[in-house]
Amino acid sequence: MDEILKALGSALRCQCSDAGVGGKQTRIYGILNVKVLNGSELNIENPYVILKLVTTTDTSIHTTMKTAICYQKGDPCWNEEFTLYVEDPDHQLLQIWLHNSSSMYDQGGIHEQVGARNWQFRNLTSKSARTQEVRFHKVKDGYEDEGDVQGKIMVKMMYTACPYYTAFEDVCPHQKAPTGTPQDGGLLVVIIHEARTLYSNHHRNPYVSLLFQGELRKTVAIKNTRNPKWHEEFTFILEQPPTKENMHFEVISTPGKGIIFRKEESMGCIDINAIDVVKERRITKCYELQNTLRGCWLTVELQWRSSN
Repeated sequence: MDEILKALGSALRCQCSDAGVGGKQTRIYGILNVKVLNGSELNIENPYVILKLVTTTDTSIHTTMKTAICYQKGDPCWNEEFTLYVEDPDHQLLQIWLHNSSSMYDQGGIHEQVGARNWQFRNLTSKSARTQEVRFHKVKDGYEDEGDVQGKIMVKMMYTACPYYTAFEDVCPHQKAPTGTPQDGGLLVVIIHEARTLYSNHHRNPYVSLLFQGELRKTVAIKNTRNPKWHEEFTFILEQPPTKENMHFEVISTPGKGIIFRKEESMGCIDINAIDVVKERRITKCYELQNTLRGCWLTVELQWRSSN
C-alpha cells in the first residue's frame, strides 16, 4: 500500500503543477486509500461492502466503490483496495455500508442494507496507513441507527493531502473510452446511486429499471426500504455522442418470493436527456421522480468518456 500511495502522491504533484484553474473542473484536495480486509460477527450470508464519499452540506455523492460479494462460509475475507479522491475534506465524510446479497445461484433475488458507519476525515492519518476496526450500526429504513451493532470489519486506511492544485479530470482513472470504441463515439457510464422517500401501496423492495436505445438494464432489489442504496454501474458503447436521446428510469417495487397475490408496483419514473453529460463529462444529480403521489428522488451519476 505504501508504494502505491507514494506513486499516487508523485503523480498528483506532477499533475497539480500543470493543472489550470478555471472551467468547470473539480478541485481535488487529497487521496484516500482504503483496503477492506475482513469481517467478523456479521451473522449474514453473502456480504459485500460499499464505500461512499458524501458531502455533509447537501445530498451530493462524489465517489462510490464496491467490494465483491463473499460467498464463502464463515467470516468473510476481501483484501480489496480502493482509491477515492477527496474534494472537500472539511465537509465530506466516508460512509461504509454493509449489504448482503441473495445466493450465488439466485442473482435476481433481493439484497438487504444491513449495516452502516460514517467516518470523519479527522479520524484518519496522513503519516502512515493504519488498520482500524469498523463496527457497523444496524440500518433502519436506509439510515444508520446508532443503537444495535451489526458486526465489524477491519480496514486499512490512509489519507494523503494534496498541497497543490489539481483537478478531478486529471487524476481520476478510466476517463477515456476503452480500446475498440468507435472513433467518433464513446462510452456512456450510468451509475444509479440511491433513492429517497419512495412510496408504494403494498410492499417496498425497490429496484431501478433503465431503458436506453432499446436496451433494458436493472439493478438488484433492496429489501424493505424507502431509501435504497444501489451504487450499480451500467455502460453503453455508442457510435455517436448521445445528444438527442433520453434515458428512461423507473423505480419499481417487487413483492419478493412467496407472495404470488401481489404485483410489482411503480414508485415513480424520470426521463433524463444525455446531452448535458457530453458537455460536462461527469454529472451527479438528484432527480425528482414523476408519476408518484409524494416527493420521491433518484440520484444518478452520468459520465461520458470519448474516444479521443
